[in-house]
Amino acid sequence: MSLAGATSAEQSAKIGELLGADGIVFGSGQSMEHSIKLVNAKTAQTLWSVSARTKSQAQMDLPSMMSATVDKKLKKLGWKVKDEEAPISLEVGRIKVFINPHIRKVKIQKVAVLPFNGENGEIWADKVANTLLKTGYDVIERSRIEQIFKEQKLSLTGAITQADADKLLQLYGIQGMIFGNGFGLALASRGTSAGGYSSGYKFNVKLVNMENGELLWSAYGNIVSSGEDFVLFPKLFKKIDETASGASKKFMKLF
Repeated sequence: MSLAGATSAEQSAKIGELLGADGIVFGSGQSMEHSIKLVNAKTAQTLWSVSARTKSQAQMDLPSMMSATVDKKLKKLGWKVKDEEAPISLEVGRIKVFINPHIRKVKIQKVAVLPFNGENGEIWADKVANTLLKTGYDVIERSRIEQIFKEQKLSLTGAITQADADKLLQLYGIQGMIFGNGFGLALASRGTSAGGYSSGYKFNVKLVNMENGELLWSAYGNIVSSGEDFVLFPKLFKKIDETASGASKKFMKLF
């Protein structure tokens, strides 16, 4: 089976069974254009799809644009989220975070950080791992992760089944898995003209509960200057921990 989104009814049904899901969300996109669709896991029928595009890389925040587009689509279809189930929204500088309120019901202490998909993936995974270690998490060393995945014949791309996750939890005590993606991107910089850009790094990172595959939090944003991650990442994970411990559900902004 492919993760590209081209699945038959039999394949989607198998994916749904493995993941315990009724629907599968596929997405594709480049720096200035994204598309998302929801597929019925049993029939492979596309239930809805949305797309968004910007005219320039500096024009606007495409992930936020996609989020608003999907939200509008779901509301139009009559989808509703109970207040107690609504994700908690945070901002830490240029990083936007969405936290699953269920995170307050679980205790994630021992985590594995997989290499980010994209350029310099291992370096950015190490940056996140080091920050989590300082925050108080038990972080498995990267070479040990590679050894474990090799022993279990798993891929470091993050495509694992719930059965694999159960095995990693039972055999190695891995309670949470950190996945990430990142890529270099021309980003508008302060103090430049309308056509001026500075190189930067755009990323997203998420924590998954290995016990049930539930997404506990997801964050995305961009780093535009060298060393900025040393400032933003500690603030990011500290704020997530504070919120998981029972902080207010209202929208919070650090700056």
